Amino acid sequence: MASTSERRKTFIDSLGRFMDKYGFQGVDLDWEYPVAGDRGGKRADMDNFVSLVAEMRGIFGKKYGISVALAPDIWYMRCTQPPACFFPPCPSAPCTVEQPD
Repeated sequence: MASTSERRKTFIDSLGRFMDKYGFQGVDLDWEYPVAGDRGGKRADMDNFVSLVAEMRGIFGKKYGISVALAPDIWYMRCTQPPACFFPPCPSAPCTVEQPD
């Protein structure tokens, strides 16, 4: 669903119609392990997730809230690359764990 801009747009448009119809104030995205190979994840999932949230905000503006559930375990977060460093100092070591393409 998040692998292409066309699929993301289809999802976002559908989600917006759903929230309008049922009176939701926002969405909570629970994609806790987007890169975890043991859960079917791919390395591109993290970038796709960031694109999904950014495109969602661009389309929804301030009309809807967006929250995300993040993996609570450093094991799953060690190979993710956030778009900005939220908790300095940021580690600079590259991920050394094999991930499926």
